[in-house]
Amino acid sequence: MHKTRKHIVLADRDSKASKELRDPLIELGFRVSCTPNGSDVLWKCEERNVDLVVLDAQLHDMDGMDVCAYLRESAQAFDTPILMLTEPDDELTRGYARQMVDSVGADYFLAKPYDPNVLVRLIVDIVDRPTRDASSRKRRFPTRVTWPTNHAAVGAMA
Repeated sequence: MHKTRKHIVLADRDSKASKELRDPLIELGFRVSCTPNGSDVLWKCEERNVDLVVLDAQLHDMDGMDVCAYLRESAQAFDTPILMLTEPDDELTRGYARQMVDSVGADYFLAKPYDPNVLVRLIVDIVDRPTRDASSRKRRFPTRVTWPTNHAAVGAMA
């Protein structure tokens, strides 16, 4: 259990998927805010007490890529990690999705469908990493970090 109830904003248009992630994260001691809307993500992130944003690329009211880009461009000090969830159909669109995620400033990328247990472990790992400030972020030209084979669909930028 985490000593300082870290706050995760989980934005997914699929309420069933949100619940599959929310419940185990709450059991682990996280505070989780779920929403299917990009505007709610922006509002929550203005509070500045968010430790991770898990952001679906397709939300009800806004494009998740636009939400990510807005967070990175509008708030110079917004150094909160962002994990983008996308739903590419094949390897070609998966590669395109990864490039799009890179270009908007996301820190991590995971293709749907995913195993909820793997994503929960990844979220815990991300939140428990040491923080970095926004000035250390490599904007627009990120480098890849190679994940272990059990995270083959996950990309990260350093």
